[in-house]
Amino acid sequence: MNKETIRHIAMVNSFNVITSRSSVEEVMEAGIGYFGHEIGGEFDSTEIRRVLKYFESLEMYEYCSELSRIINELDREMPMCECDYPLFDTYSPSEVGCLSCGNPIVKLIE
Repeated sequence: MNKETIRHIAMVNSFNVITSRSSVEEVMEAGIGYFGHEIGGEFDSTEIRRVLKYFESLEMYEYCSELSRIINELDREMPMCECDYPLFDTYSPSEVGCLSCGNPIVKLIE
């Protein structure tokens, strides 16, 4: 298998785990234990956005729709920065967080 095939398998595996179609254990037992996200913990919207961008690049919009829905649910659950004067030193739309409280401030600047 070439690198692109392995990357695709990893992203499909991640999609299946993120959407609860499969578990990490099932994927590992099948012998194709490649993933496009960190395994072993809770998913965060940044990891899921990385998988989403991959499927957008392939125009696999059914996958994108489902991942977008999950991201929106996670973002609604995430506490947002409520500091009067948030401090930050990064400018990535998916990673802007307040240095004071540690919560994301992205919605404050959208």
